Amino acid sequence: MKNKLKLMIKHGLSPKDLLALIACLDGAIPVGTLEGSAAAATLTADKLVKLGLIRRFHSKQDRRKVFLIIKPAGIAVHKKILNA
Repeated sequence: MKNKLKLMIKHGLSPKDLLALIACLDGAIPVGTLEGSAAAATLTADKLVKLGLIRRFHSKQDRRKVFLIIKPAGIAVHKKILNA
């Protein structure tokens, strides 16, 4: 457990950030499905995008809907933490 926390800190992730990465593992998810308020979800998404772990994109059918998808770097970080 201690190693997992150290790796999370090394990669600049909070527990909420890690949960967001896990939520994205099965494919694209709407930003609004992240825990917390819309503002908190946006901040989490902004952070993970800035870290290069997820990508944000708009729905082709409805530009108001924003989705998140995990990037290969996000998968790699998740695996490192999971296997620590």
